[in-house]
Amino acid sequence: MNWQTETLYISRFYRKIPTKYQEDAIVKANDRIDQPGKSQNFFGRSNFFKLNNYALLTIICILACFISKAEQTIDVNGGFEKVKSEPDGKLIPEYWLKNKGLKSTGEVKVIWGEDNVKNGKFALEIVTSETSLHIFNRQSIKVQTDDEFTITIAVKGKGTFGIFFYNHGTNGFLGTTASKTGSGKSYVSIDSEEWLDEKFCFKIRKVKKMFPASITLCIVVNANSKVSFDDLQISRKTDEKKADK
Repeated sequence: MNWQTETLYISRFYRKIPTKYQEDAIVKANDRIDQPGKSQNFFGRSNFFKLNNYALLTIICILACFISKAEQTIDVNGGFEKVKSEPDGKLIPEYWLKNKGLKSTGEVKVIWGEDNVKNGKFALEIVTSETSLHIFNRQSIKVQTDDEFTITIAVKGKGTFGIFFYNHGTNGFLGTTASKTGSGKSYVSIDSEEWLDEKFCFKIRKVKKMFPASITLCIVVNANSKVSFDDLQISRKTDEKKADK
């Protein structure tokens, strides 16, 4: 190798070796990447892991909001498929009782036939004249503060009705509370020979400065009405954290 060739080789070799200043700069840059507390580029390694942690925490919080409210469907014989016969031979739905304390002159009966039923074999018909009629489900539903109830029901006929709840405290009856439709109404007026689906909502609040310990579901049909009911469903959303206490 002659002198010129050696010089050229050495020159190329040294181009591949960083200077002391360049080595220090590379070491400092690597230190910043490996130390989360140091200020660095937004898309650096530390910020990448921080962003992932924030995203994971956000997802967990969102899921917790949904999980904390557990939804439960309550069986109240809302399809009126379970029936029993009274002494006079008339069929009535099981677990449903007419509130005789209101001295209503209306009639409650089970109906059947393809033209009278939306689903299943039976439906409920309530006919009133001069007074309203209350029919309530004798099943007592234990509740806690902020429980949310959704009631859906299929109706047809002519008249006015509402879905109410009897509130019971530890020392007895507290009063009656109306559930509300999406428009905030307590009663719905219908005039239809076709089945219509109605929805009501109800949330446990104080009644007479007290929270009810249990409730019973009640259908109220106003005077001069003839209304058929089917497919009543009631679901509850409750806070699992409170329920565990």
